[in-house]
Amino acid sequence: MFAMMVNFVNLLLGSLLAGGMFGVWRFLNPEGLDGPSYVLVQQQGIRTLNTIMPALGVATLVVTIIAAVMSHKDPIRLGFPGCGGGRISGGRIDHMADPSAYQYGRRGLAGYDAAGGLDGSPR
Repeated sequence: MFAMMVNFVNLLLGSLLAGGMFGVWRFLNPEGLDGPSYVLVQQQGIRTLNTIMPALGVATLVVTIIAAVMSHKDPIRLGFPGCGGGRISGGRIDHMADPSAYQYGRRGLAGYDAAGGLDGSPR
């Protein structure tokens, strides 16, 4: 019974995390926005989700590890460690692919130049 609850919570948290990431992807679509407006929208999104999304990711990872430890004798559920590793690597790849997205929230509009980007650097 406990294993079923862990699996349910793992599926629920993973779904919430994936849905949240999809919502952010759809919401932060720059189409139709000029540079400063897009930066404002992105900064507000980062401020809003700065605490909940990492916490949700950590909770999902912890539950996935618990499910993996519980499934050490069950060959059907041995894929859970791979799922946890995929979740970790996906987050790191996202951070490395677009590190500038994480800089806007820290610097604010003071370092933003509408012509070029952060501090006038070309995009």
